[in-house]
Amino acid sequence: MGLIINHKVRSLGLLKQCLVESGLGVDEAKEIIYSFHDLRDHKNILSAHSAKDETVKLRLEAISEHSSLRKHYRDLVKRCDASMQALIDNLQPSGGHKTISH
Repeated sequence: MGLIINHKVRSLGLLKQCLVESGLGVDEAKEIIYSFHDLRDHKNILSAHSAKDETVKLRLEAISEHSSLRKHYRDLVKRCDASMQALIDNLQPSGGHKTISH
């Protein structure tokens, strides 16, 4: 790809940069990477190192939005799977540009 890598950019930012360099628009790249940010944020909040009120808030939001933690988890996994497929489709040398279909 011939990217000039900024070593301050973390892994998700680098993936977004690769998608943009492959020809996708910035907004499309952000949409693909968003579910991975969501997954990382959930992991960080639900880890033992987070404040209890943050953890409770996240759980209540998940239940409010999806009616159960199980449904929230399944939705997150489905979005991550779609994002992973979009990464594969867009970063293959012969691949065309594809966006996420939820």
